[in-house]
Amino acid sequence: MSDDLDPAGRPAEHSGRTLVVAGAVAAALFLAYLVLGMPGMDHGPSGNQGSMDSMDHAAMADGGLSVDEFQSRMAQGAFVVNVHRPYDGEIDGTDASIPYDEIAGDPSLPSDKGTPILLYCQTGRMSATASDSLVSAGYTDVAHLRGGMDAWEAAGMPVLRQQSDPDGRADRSAT
Repeated sequence: MSDDLDPAGRPAEHSGRTLVVAGAVAAALFLAYLVLGMPGMDHGPSGNQGSMDSMDHAAMADGGLSVDEFQSRMAQGAFVVNVHRPYDGEIDGTDASIPYDEIAGDPSLPSDKGTPILLYCQTGRMSATASDSLVSAGYTDVAHLRGGMDAWEAAGMPVLRQQSDPDGRADRSAT
């Protein structure tokens, strides 16, 4: 009779049945998760027509865009915003300089909430916060530079250093 026991001392056929039941339960739970649209995942609004419609998901999945991804999307015509405070320079091609904690509702932003928007700061923390604010405000195509201007410079890319005006915004105007 000891030949019919598994290493844990249970009848051998019982442990096989347990594995089959556990596998079936796991498969059923996974199927339910998929059928319900992966609850807890932000799928964003459907029908996003932006030229970079997968940008927000790619950026949020890993905490932001790499320097190469950011540069590529800049070249595609995204609206680029420096959200770092205090002002400490900017990436060439920046369209606006808006404090990260004042970005939602700023008149410098595109009125079309489907416009691709790229955000950056010094390290990536302020731009991640600003990205969340814009998504909450209804913008559908938002991403930020992972590692900020620090990562940009580390990749050998230049940062323009300009004077800022008394309220902390860059002297250059938004385009």
